[in-house]
Amino acid sequence: MNSQGTGASIVCVCAALASVPALAQEQTFEYGMPFRTVRAAGNAAYPGGELFSNAGVGAVAYEYRIAEREVTTTEWLEFVLAYTPYYTGNPEVPGLNGNWIRYDFAPGQYHVVAGAEQYAADMSWRMAARFCNWLHNGKVNEAWAFESGAYDTSTFGFDNTFAFTDQLTHSPGARFWIPTRDEWFKATYFDPDRLGPNLPGYWLYPDGGNDPLVIGLPEEGGETSAGLAGPHPFEPYVNVGSYPHVRSPWGLLDVSGGVGEWLKDADPERTSRASYGTSSLHQFPEFRDRADFNGSGAFPFDAFAPYGLRIAATIPPPGTAWIFVTVATLCMRRRSR
Repeated sequence: MNSQGTGASIVCVCAALASVPALAQEQTFEYGMPFRTVRAAGNAAYPGGELFSNAGVGAVAYEYRIAEREVTTTEWLEFVLAYTPYYTGNPEVPGLNGNWIRYDFAPGQYHVVAGAEQYAADMSWRMAARFCNWLHNGKVNEAWAFESGAYDTSTFGFDNTFAFTDQLTHSPGARFWIPTRDEWFKATYFDPDRLGPNLPGYWLYPDGGNDPLVIGLPEEGGETSAGLAGPHPFEPYVNVGSYPHVRSPWGLLDVSGGVGEWLKDADPERTSRASYGTSSLHQFPEFRDRADFNGSGAFPFDAFAPYGLRIAATIPPPGTAWIFVTVATLCMRRRSR
């Protein structure tokens, strides 16, 4: 490319970035999925709020990436089609199919419900773990690629008290995993410049603000699909990324709305895995979206599919991201002149 073309490309990229918060500019892609880098390692934990507190949550000692959006139904179908040759259970189990994938017994095939291709997928925690294994192993379509890497699925089971025996956290060296409560919370509410340059703090809501998000469809001026099942009983769902102007300080989309999201954390009795975030079906999102709301949880077993997945990941080696970092730096220099 000649220098004139290069300059034009940089101008175009700069224009696209100009409206994006500075923290949200570190974007990378893997398997076609956008990730945001969360830095400020060693940040202080959330001090607590007025509802259920959540004091002590959100401190993360390392840098990491987290998906800009939730896994879509189309992306989940790719996993289902790859995994089912090795799957011996019920082909219609909710934890595998979720709400938007159907199994046709006659041809023995899966398909997405028409119109739901870009909806946020939902699945069981255990299937979400297998999805992470598959990504970790480069989407190799062999049985072993689904059963180890990020999580050892041979640990999946329960004891005589019905507590699950699943591996509690991802394996060392995992490239992709289900976020921890702290990782999700930091990426959603923490801002290193919350109180001014280099003065960190936490926002109350997941859009970098302290006011409840406006419930409504995007074309109606809405900021979240959470609660849409009430005012819009026949159209409570929207595609992922339908509110591009509503982002967390780190650039996350659809933290409010879409689906609730699985987390790594478990209750002390090991009967459920935690979740954060609101869905279209959640009422009173003005409370559930708050940083001081404790979230919820569910059994990790495949008979249940109440939540979706926003993947956490390692940061690529420096050489793989230099082009974007250079362009972002040029843009910031241009704006500073």
